[in-house]
Amino acid sequence: MSVKNPRRFPSLSQWREVGRFLSLKEKRLLKSCGLISLLSISVIAWSSLNSNLLRVPAIGGEYSEALLGSPRYINPLYAVASDVDGDLTRLMYSGLLRKDADGNLIPDLAESIATASATEGTITLRDARFHDDQPVTADDVVFTYNALKNPDFGSPLQGLYKDISFEATDDHTLKLSTSGNLTVESARARLTIGILPAHIWEGVNPSTAPLMKFNLQPIGSGPYEFYKVTYDPENGLIRSMVLARNPSFYREGPYIEKITLKFGASAKELADSVRNHQTDGAATVPLETAAALKDASGIEVHAPLLPQYVGAFFNAKKAGPLTDPAVRHALSKSLDRVAILNSARAGLGLAYASPLLPNFPGATDALSATNTEDGNVLLDAAGYAKGENGTRAKGTSALNLKITVSDDPELKAAGYAIAKHWQEIGVPTEVLSVPKSALADILGRRDFDVVIVRESLSSSADLFSFWHSTQSTAPGMNLPGWISKNADDAIVTLRNSADQKALSDAGAKFATAFAAEDPAAILYIPSYPYVTNRTVRGIELKRIVTPADRFNDISKWYIKTHLIRAQR
Repeated sequence: MSVKNPRRFPSLSQWREVGRFLSLKEKRLLKSCGLISLLSISVIAWSSLNSNLLRVPAIGGEYSEALLGSPRYINPLYAVASDVDGDLTRLMYSGLLRKDADGNLIPDLAESIATASATEGTITLRDARFHDDQPVTADDVVFTYNALKNPDFGSPLQGLYKDISFEATDDHTLKLSTSGNLTVESARARLTIGILPAHIWEGVNPSTAPLMKFNLQPIGSGPYEFYKVTYDPENGLIRSMVLARNPSFYREGPYIEKITLKFGASAKELADSVRNHQTDGAATVPLETAAALKDASGIEVHAPLLPQYVGAFFNAKKAGPLTDPAVRHALSKSLDRVAILNSARAGLGLAYASPLLPNFPGATDALSATNTEDGNVLLDAAGYAKGENGTRAKGTSALNLKITVSDDPELKAAGYAIAKHWQEIGVPTEVLSVPKSALADILGRRDFDVVIVRESLSSSADLFSFWHSTQSTAPGMNLPGWISKNADDAIVTLRNSADQKALSDAGAKFATAFAAEDPAAILYIPSYPYVTNRTVRGIELKRIVTPADRFNDISKWYIKTHLIRAQR
C-alpha cells in the first residue's frame, strides 16, 4: 500500500473555492490585506524608481518677452545706446569673458588668460563656431577690437578700448597688451564685448557699417541666433523678432527652443502682458508695478542688485552742526534703512550702510542695528539737548536741517522717510524737492545741508570720482567735501592694484575712515525689477550692471524637463 504526499500549496481551483468557507468579515479582511499589499508594493517600486532618477532641464518650449523701444543696431560696436540693442546683442554674441550671476568675470570664448606682466597677457580661445558654422578664431578677436578703436566705424566705445591691443599668434592664441594706466587685470572688465565674424565684416566699408543688414540680422556665436523678424505694416518699425537656440553652442544649453521679443510696449503694457499671460517676461517694469506683482500667482519678480547706492550726503564744509562728525554719526545711526527702502522702493533692493558694495574688496556686512534711541543718546553726548519744544540746540546753535532732493518719486519718498526719523529725535527737517534740471547747479555750488542722490559705480572698486579729496569741488562728485588721507590712499590702491590682499586691506582701510567721520548716510542699494512667468526656470540673478546682464546665463534657463538615471 502506497501513500501519495499531499500538495503543500493550494492549486488555482482550490483557491477559487476559498470564498465558500470564509465569513463576510473574513472576506473583507482578506480584501483589505490584499489592497494594502498592492499599495505597499507600488510605493516600494515607485520609491526605488524615483531614487534612481533625476529631473533635469530638457530642450523645448518657447519664451516671449515684452520690451520698451525697438531694435536698431544689434551689433557690439553700436549697441550701447539702446537697452533693446544691448539685450539682443547679449543673446546673439559672446565675448572673451562674461559675468556670472554674482557679477564675477569668468571665461567665455576665452578658455584661459595667463598674465605675463602688468601690461601683457596671453589668451587661449576655446573651440567655438559662429551661427553660419564658421570657426571663431584669433583673427575675429583682433578685427573686433581694431574696429572698436577705428574712428571710421564710429563706435561710441572707441575711447574705452584705445589702450587695449591684440595680436594673433595662431588661430586659438592671442597676445593681449595694454597701455596708459590700464593693466591686464583692470582691462578684464572690457573683455566682455561681443566678437564679430571677421569673414563677414572685414570687407565692409567702415563708414557704411551702420547701414549693413547684419545689424538687424546678426551672425554671432552666442546661445541664440536670428530666426525671423516681423514689421509693423503701418510704420515699418520692427514689431517682433524671433531667435532660435544655437545647436552648436559651446557651453551648457541653451534649452529653450525659441525666444520671441516683442517691441514698442508702453510701461503699463509691459506688466499687463505678463499678468495677462500674453508674454512670459517683461523688462524695465515700473517700480510700483513690480511691487504690486510680488505676490501675484504664477509670477516671479526678480530683483538683482545694481552697482549703485542711494545716500544722504552731509555738507561738511557748510558752517553749522554738520561740520561735527559726532552729529553726522548720530543722524546716520538714527535711520531705519529697512523702513526707508520699503517707503522708497517697496523693499526692492538691499538696505545698506556703506559705499563699499557687497562685492567690493574688503566689504563686510554693512547694515548694523540702528534706532531712534541711539540717535537721541549720541546727540545728547554731542551737546545738542532737547528744549521745551522738543527740538535740539547747542547753546544758541539750533539743529534743524533741509534735505534737497530731485523730483524723482523714489528719492523724494526716501527724503520724507529720513525727515520723519530725524524729527523723532528732535531735529526739525524740511524736504526741498527741485527739478532734476536744477539739481546739477545746486550740487556744483554745494548749496545744500543734506542732499539725496543715487550714485552709480563704473567698476566694482573705483571710488575715485565720489570720494577722493581731489574731487571735493565741482565738477567732482565728492559732495560732502570729505578730506581724508587714509581714504585717499585706499582709493588709489583699490583703483590700481591687482593684488587681492592689498585690495582687501585697502577696502577695510577705506571703510574704517568712512565710519570714523560719516560724510554720508548710505541708505540702500537699488535692484532692477524683472518679471517672468514661473514656468520659466533656471533664472538666477543676483547682481547686474546693465539690463542686458539678465541674459548672462540664459543658456541655463529652461521650461521643459525630463527624467534621467542618477549616477551612483
